[in-house]
Amino acid sequence: MRFPKLITLVLVFSFPNISFSQTPTKVLEIESILVDGCAGSDEGRNEMVTFICGPNNISIYDIRVDGAGSTGVITTGNWPNTNNSFLGWAAPGTMATEVAQINATITNCGYLIEPMDDTIPSGKKCLIITSTEFSPTAHDFSTLIDTLYVVFQSAGNTQGHFVNYGTSSERTLRLYHLISFESDTVIYDRSLLVNQLGNPGGQDGAGVRYTWPGVPTYYNDGCQAPYVAVSAAWTNPGTMCQTDAPIDLSLFITGSTGGTWTGTGVTGSTFDPSGLSGNISVSYIVGVDPCADTVMHDIIVEVPANATITPAAPFCSSDPALNLSAVDPGGVWSGNGITSPSLGTFDPATAGAGTHTIMYTFNGACYSADTISIEVILSADATILPAGPFCILDAPTNLSAVDNGGIWSGTGITDPNNGTFDPGTAGAGTYTVTYGIAGQCGDTATTVITVDPQADATITPAGPYCDNVAAVTLTAAETGGTWSGTGITNSTSGTFNPSTAGSGLHEIIYTISGSCGDADTIEIRVWESPDIVVSGINESCIDENDGMAWVEIIGGTSPYTILWQTGAGTDSISDLSPGIYGVLITDANSCITTDSIMIYGSSDPCYTPHVYVPNIFSPNDDGNNDVLLVHGLGIESIKLLIYDRWGEKVFESNSIDYDWDGTYNNAPANPDVYIYHLNVTFEDGNQLEQNGNITLIR
Repeated sequence: MRFPKLITLVLVFSFPNISFSQTPTKVLEIESILVDGCAGSDEGRNEMVTFICGPNNISIYDIRVDGAGSTGVITTGNWPNTNNSFLGWAAPGTMATEVAQINATITNCGYLIEPMDDTIPSGKKCLIITSTEFSPTAHDFSTLIDTLYVVFQSAGNTQGHFVNYGTSSERTLRLYHLISFESDTVIYDRSLLVNQLGNPGGQDGAGVRYTWPGVPTYYNDGCQAPYVAVSAAWTNPGTMCQTDAPIDLSLFITGSTGGTWTGTGVTGSTFDPSGLSGNISVSYIVGVDPCADTVMHDIIVEVPANATITPAAPFCSSDPALNLSAVDPGGVWSGNGITSPSLGTFDPATAGAGTHTIMYTFNGACYSADTISIEVILSADATILPAGPFCILDAPTNLSAVDNGGIWSGTGITDPNNGTFDPGTAGAGTYTVTYGIAGQCGDTATTVITVDPQADATITPAGPYCDNVAAVTLTAAETGGTWSGTGITNSTSGTFNPSTAGSGLHEIIYTISGSCGDADTIEIRVWESPDIVVSGINESCIDENDGMAWVEIIGGTSPYTILWQTGAGTDSISDLSPGIYGVLITDANSCITTDSIMIYGSSDPCYTPHVYVPNIFSPNDDGNNDVLLVHGLGIESIKLLIYDRWGEKVFESNSIDYDWDGTYNNAPANPDVYIYHLNVTFEDGNQLEQNGNITLIR
C-alpha cells in the first residue's frame, strides 16, 4: 500500500550490483530497502530489506524492527510508516514451498535458503520479506548467482511498511540486536525516490541503497528483487620491490571474502616478491564453478637498481656541460649544477665555484640512491677590457683585463707583466694584443687596438678682406673638422662671410675631433669698405645735354681714388647726356665700392609754350605782312576762325602753317577790322581759347 509521506528506516540491505563482501565490524549493516514493492495493492506484503551479518552469528529471533516517521523519534517495534507494528519472524521452514517456487525461477547459480536453525552466519547476507503472504512472482529472482538467507515477517500487515514518493519528509529504519544491544540505523527522504527513468517520482521498484556508514543512494530497478552477486574484486597493491616484505592479499579484497589465491609467489593469501621480477599474474577466485568469479591483476615487481655514480674529475667553471653517469641508467639526478634531472647534465657554470653534492636516485618501489662531491674550480677570465683607439702621440698606458696575473704580448707591448702599450712604439695601424693566464683553469683572450695618426688642423692663411666682398671658403691641411668664430656661416665647409663678421680682427678656430684630433686658430682682418652716395641732376630740357653727377664718400680709409665711367677722376662730372654713369671708389686698403646713377633725359622743351596772332596785316604784295599767320611755340594744334563785321566766316585754318592771304571767295577782302576766334592745344596738354580783332589794310 502507498503512503503520501517520507519514511526513515533503521534497516540496512543491499540492492542489485552493490556488493560489500567484507564482514562488518558491528553486529550488522543494513544495505538496502525496497520501499515501493511490486504487486499493486499487496505492496505491503512484498517490501524487502537486505542486511549483512557482522563478526558473529545472529539468531533471527534476536533482531527487532524499530522505526520513526516524519518526527524522527524512533518507536520500538514499529515500522517507519508508524501504522504497522513489527509482528515478529515466521518460523524457518514455514515458507519452504514459496522459497522453492522462487528457486525454480532462478536460471543462474543463485539460491535462497531459510535459516533452519534460526541463525544467520557471520558475514552472510540476509533478505527480509515483509510478510509470509507475499507473492513469489511479484519480483524477479532469475539472475541471482549468490546464496541469500531469507526470513519473513509474520502475516498480518497489509499496508506498506514504508512511505513512497511524496513531499520531502524523512523516515528512519533501525534493526536492533536484543543480545548485544547494538543496532544499525538508516534514513531516507521520500522526495528523493526515483522512477525507473532515474527521475524523482513514484513508481514500483523505488528503493534506497546504503554504504555501511549509512549514506543513501536512490535507485529503481523495476521489479528486480534486491540481492548481491558474488564478486572476486580486489585492488592491485601496486608496484613492489624484489626486497619488499611479503604482503597479505586479503587486505586488498573489495568483493567477497573466502576465495582462493593463485599465482607465482603466492602462498595462501600471502604474496612474496623475493626473487621475482616483471609482471607477476595473481588471480583471486570466489565461488564454485560454473558460478565462480575470478579477477586477475599483474603485480609489478622491480629489481633494485644500482645507483653507484661514476666518479667525476674536478671541472673548471667555464667547462661545457656534460652528462654524468652511474652503473644503472634511468634514475633521477639532483643537486647544484644539474640542468637535466633525467640525463644527469651537470653545468659547471650553473653550479659555480665550490664543492657540490650530487645525488642520483631511483624512486618508486625499489628506492636506491648515491651521492658524490664534484669540485668546480673558478675559471680565470682573461677578457681584456676595451682600450683605444689611441693617438700615435698618446703616452703609454697599461691595459687591463677582468682577472690579473697574466702575460701580455703583441706589437706595442713594452711591459708584458703590466700590459704597457705604447702607441708611439706601435705606430699608426691596427694591432692584435694577446693576454694569457696560465693554470688548470687558465684563459687566453685577444683584443684589437687601433692607433690613429695625429690629425693636422693647420689653417691656410686667409685675408685681409673688405667687408663688402663675397663669402669665402677657408681651408686647412686636413678636412673633416669643424669651423667656429665670428663670420663663420657654415661650420662644416668653413664658409667665412666678411659682411657677417664686420670690420675688425676676428679669431677663427678649426677643430678636428677624436682621440687624435687637432685644432688651429688664425686671426682674419676685415677692413671697413667705403660707403658712397651718388647723386645727380637730370637734363634740364630736351636735347640740352646739361646733366650732372657727383659722389659723396663715407667710411673706409682715405685717401680715396675716384674713377668715373667717363674716365674722370674728380668727385663730380657735368655736361652729361642722358644715360647711366658708374663710379668706382678705391680706399687706401684697396677696398672697392661701386655705384651708378641714371641721368634722365628731359621731354620738356627748352622754351615756354605760347601763341601770337598779329592784329594787322597788309596783303598788297609788297613783300611785307602780305599774309596773316598764327605764331608760337609748343603748339600741338590750332583752329582759327575769322569773321567779318556781319558775322560771316571769311577764313578757317587748322594748321599753324596755313596762312590767310586776305581773300574771300577768291576775291580780295575789303580793308576792314575782322574778328577772330582761336582754339589752341599745346604740346604739354594745356589749351587756350582766344578772341581778338585783325585789321586788314591795303
